[in-house]
Amino acid sequence: MITRRASSARHRYPRKVWSWLSENHLTAVFCILFGAGGLILLLSLFWRSLWGLSRTDLVTLFVGLVAAGVVWWQGHLIKQQMQLDAVLDLDREWNSKQMLENRSAAWNDKNEPELDTIEGVLEFLEKVSTFARRRIVSADFIWDTFGWYVWRYYFYSRKAIRKRRAYHTDTFDPTLYADLQRLCTTLIEKEIEARNKAKDKGQKRIDIRDVVRELEQHKAEFAKAERQDDD
Repeated sequence: MITRRASSARHRYPRKVWSWLSENHLTAVFCILFGAGGLILLLSLFWRSLWGLSRTDLVTLFVGLVAAGVVWWQGHLIKQQMQLDAVLDLDREWNSKQMLENRSAAWNDKNEPELDTIEGVLEFLEKVSTFARRRIVSADFIWDTFGWYVWRYYFYSRKAIRKRRAYHTDTFDPTLYADLQRLCTTLIEKEIEARNKAKDKGQKRIDIRDVVRELEQHKAEFAKAERQDDD
């Protein structure tokens, strides 16, 4: 279930910092080490005697920092390319003939998720969500591409997911589609943040209640579009 999060300024920004650090831990570690090395190099220019570093030592340190920066930048570019390749592969699968048929069959004529046929779509979106959890693709990248579908499918399929969690085991299994549930919450938070940033000064900000209201109002339109129903 989607719950409202506290959004006071006092708690919002530290949470954003920790969220960024958790999603970009290697980048954060590199930035800290690179900054520390740069600070040592800068201080050494003025207090070489204090650190006991010769000119050769300073040159070596400088070259090492530059080399580390080049290696990190190359790694960053490789990671971005891998993310792009992964998203392109997911996009091809999402818009494949088989998946379009699965998406069409996932809804009944009352615009409700069909329990017996929606599983294939949810499994794909769970895979996307697992990629995000394992940092193969960033949540920001998914928000820019599949996000619109991810959180709508999860929101509209909550009852079907609860039934599925009880269907496959003797007891309720909360781990089924758990990655999808977590990613849905993250993407909705990003949606709210992005839309509020785009508003002009003085315009009313939205919160989770506004998003839920919009989702409920446009459920039939979304289901018809997925069913490829032109009526």
